[in-house]
Amino acid sequence: MGVVITLALAVIYVIANYGVFRYYRGEKKSEFRIWPHVLCPAVSSLALFVVAFESIHPRPAAPVRYGPAVVVVWLALGALVLLFYWRTGRQSWTANAGSEMLELPAPSDFDIKHLRKAQ
Repeated sequence: MGVVITLALAVIYVIANYGVFRYYRGEKKSEFRIWPHVLCPAVSSLALFVVAFESIHPRPAAPVRYGPAVVVVWLALGALVLLFYWRTGRQSWTANAGSEMLELPAPSDFDIKHLRKAQ
């Protein structure tokens, strides 16, 4: 189970690092700086790749060797759920998902439709 968590967290943090870069190159372009928005995410992503690689190389014995497959299937199922809700026009729960944890007000249907048109 440790390998599954390690690999899943590595994927999540690499995606978050990419998100930092995209956010500051797009929406907050005036605040963009090389060190915190390019170099730090790149170095931490590289470190995560090393940790992920070392977790599965050399190939561990069963059942640990199934960790990468579990992570791929888990992420694929999550992506399919998101795609299903997006395609059926019921993406409001995805917009509300973080609001419960942070106790933020849920976005209205108008906000979601407006965001969809902007893309």
